[in-house]
Amino acid sequence: EKEALSSLLNSISVKTLKIPLRLTALFPPRTFGYKRSRESFKSKNGVAFDALNAASTATELVMQLLFHPERASRMIQQKAFSKNQLGLDELIDAVINSTFKVKYTDSYENEIQQSINNVVLQELLKLASNKKASFQAKSIALYKINMLKDWLKNNKSDWLNPIYRSGYVAIIDNYLKNPAQFEEDKSPKIPDGSPIGSIRCDFN
Repeated sequence: EKEALSSLLNSISVKTLKIPLRLTALFPPRTFGYKRSRESFKSKNGVAFDALNAASTATELVMQLLFHPERASRMIQQKAFSKNQLGLDELIDAVINSTFKVKYTDSYENEIQQSINNVVLQELLKLASNKKASFQAKSIALYKINMLKDWLKNNKSDWLNPIYRSGYVAIIDNYLKNPAQFEEDKSPKIPDGSPIGSIRCDFN
């Protein structure tokens, strides 16, 4: 289980999700009259290709599985049955350690990491207030959110941008003030892609 988690965390690492700059040059802004299709990545950059939110979209797919409310609740039970099982608290720690606490000096890689971090935080907040999650799962998620907040406030390292640090803290504070009004900052929808085994996208 821990090996599987390691593989999933590697799939949302900057090294995995970073689109090389030489390839981003192949995605110029779309010209007038040529709209995005169902196979195009959605963007928060208007007509320009959004390399940062492409990473967010991929991360969201993984985090929705890792922080699924019913899965999180099962992890509590499995840990109670056997101490050798991976616990929810260990899972959350592993995710935070491999995202928020990773240092990048390259500006492009750092911005990708911030996009990944935001998704992790959004999904963790969603778990803490999900009605389908058990009391234990929500309590652990909330505890880890507060721990992350304390770490962000107390970590004055140069590599951790103070603007983004304060942004994460503000998101957490707003959530803690009124969890019922929390609205997830969703990543752009992943492209549908062509139907498997078909050369056309329409069916008769």
